[in-house]
Amino acid sequence: PAVLPAAEVSASFFKVFRSTPVLGRAMVEDENEPAKANVAVLGHGLWQTRFGGDPAIVGQKITLDSRLFTVIGIAPRGFAFLWTLLLVAFLALGVTIGVEMQATLAQRERERELLSIGRQFRAAIARYHDAPSATGQPEFPATLDDLLLDTRSGAARRHLRKVFVDPMTGRAEWGLVRIGDRIAGVHSLSEREPIKQDGFDADEPGFRGRRKVSEWVFAYTGRPQSPQAASAAPPN
Repeated sequence: PAVLPAAEVSASFFKVFRSTPVLGRAMVEDENEPAKANVAVLGHGLWQTRFGGDPAIVGQKITLDSRLFTVIGIAPRGFAFLWTLLLVAFLALGVTIGVEMQATLAQRERERELLSIGRQFRAAIARYHDAPSATGQPEFPATLDDLLLDTRSGAARRHLRKVFVDPMTGRAEWGLVRIGDRIAGVHSLSEREPIKQDGFDADEPGFRGRRKVSEWVFAYTGRPQSPQAASAAPPN
């Protein structure tokens, strides 16, 4: 027995590479079915070296890997099955890598958007907490909508432009951090592992090395706001 390069291909293989056998024919669609997948097209070099270039080999049966195949054609000179298959494999690999890179870039962008939105939520909750209230005591909002219009002091205040959509889930639904029945912070509901693992703001030490995006919690603890957070207030 001899070791020969071979591969199983579909009938479209020769159409894709626009190759026509110099003898016999190529596969037809009907021969893609497992029960009829017992035909072979010989490479030109193999036909010359192993079968002496005998045109009568077309229509004969040969044994490959303990299976009988009927030779239906001879590939043209210079048509290298192995290199063609490698090209197909590399093209497929390139498409896969391209898709993975695109997915990674898209997730990085969504994470950047989440950080921006989360910080806006945290800054808005801080402003609501520190703004004058009817009781004269600092208090957190009861709902996220309270951040859009705050009338506790008689004067309307907007601490947030809108309740944002979570860029990680595509929904305007957020996990809420509560103190009693009041909201002190938000977080994404996504269970995806974040790509960003370091390089967060100084007031976000708990974000580093997290395994889930939902563990990035944007909460106000009552400490003074950073200058960046203070400057994020939307205009009235």
